[in-house]
Amino acid sequence: MNYLILISNKAERRSLEAKHEFDHASKLIKSEVARFEQERVEDFKDSLQRFLDGMISRQKEVRDSLQRVALRITSFVVVDRCMGEFPASSLEKSWRRRSAAAYHPTLSVSMISTRKRSPPSN
Repeated sequence: MNYLILISNKAERRSLEAKHEFDHASKLIKSEVARFEQERVEDFKDSLQRFLDGMISRQKEVRDSLQRVALRITSFVVVDRCMGEFPASSLEKSWRRRSAAAYHPTLSVSMISTRKRSPPSN
């Protein structure tokens, strides 16, 4: 009979140890999952921040480029209006007609004149 009690006590002790190991492993898993979730959220925030910073810097580059182009176009228009057109080759005249037609869809290429403009009167 002592033998059965001894086996029973050993089984209870092993059962209790297994329960403690299970509880310990469960706590570790829960803490690791929580840490993983936190790192995942932080990584996503960092990735999104880098993406948005890149988009903002790219938009600034585009804005600056457009401002430079607008300044150049404006300076060409001012020179053209003040000094009149310079003698242009037929290729340049053709390009000007096509460019003007592209920006003014209501005009056809044949409607746009390449004649010299007279300087504005003051």
